[in-house]
Amino acid sequence: MSTPRRPTSGSVGHSPRHCLRRAIPDPPPPPRPNSEDRRMTATTDAVPGPHPGSGDRHRDLAAHVGRRVGALQSAYLADSSSANASLARLRRAVNRQPGSDPAVWQETFDGFPTSLVGAGDEPSRFEYATHAAITLFAIHQQSQRLPMHQHGFGIGGAARRLGIATDSSEAVLRRFQTLGTSTTFDETVYHARALVTQLRAARIPLDYARFAVDLADVQDVRRADGVRLAWGRDYYRIGPTTQPADDVASADTAVTGHQN
Repeated sequence: MSTPRRPTSGSVGHSPRHCLRRAIPDPPPPPRPNSEDRRMTATTDAVPGPHPGSGDRHRDLAAHVGRRVGALQSAYLADSSSANASLARLRRAVNRQPGSDPAVWQETFDGFPTSLVGAGDEPSRFEYATHAAITLFAIHQQSQRLPMHQHGFGIGGAARRLGIATDSSEAVLRRFQTLGTSTTFDETVYHARALVTQLRAARIPLDYARFAVDLADVQDVRRADGVRLAWGRDYYRIGPTTQPADDVASADTAVTGHQN
């Protein structure tokens, strides 16, 4: 199978805090999908019917991503030069296929559970989700001295906080809806990257272990609508008086990973 074509975007910069209240423009549309794109919900990695052991695999995925991201985050916040280099490599690999860049094998697959490994030459949906989640975290944590991976911060709630923090709720909601209606996994990662860049500027964290499970399930025809339902519920569950900066500042700044 040929390597999926992934849309590229420019380098991610650091937005100063005084710009946070400007309206957030919609990002340019990604390239139109073609036959080589990884179609959303096309792969289930299981026989027809209920997923055998899917709960165990979800736990394995969340634990692995939480462990890898937590270790990178702790080392980066401790001013580790090797962690800084690792995050830079991960940012460059965000549009790559899982396993195609040897420079990030260790960061993404060290200790990877055998239950999540794909068959043959094509990565499993869990491998796609792992690579996407960890590389997106690297973008999110760039130049931040607060932990951008924190347990309990779902993508819907994070998007709602972003709209409140920037007085751009309508623009953020449109972007979030575009993420939810993506038809290929490449599009999902593209729109997630745009959202993560804005979350970083507003210092709003995300639970990357939880997001990795979402990214795995949104590729599965039997689970994709459930993921979108959860995202919508999460977006509208958060109260309108939430103060994102206070939430982050009061959180434990020594977060090391996801707790199941």
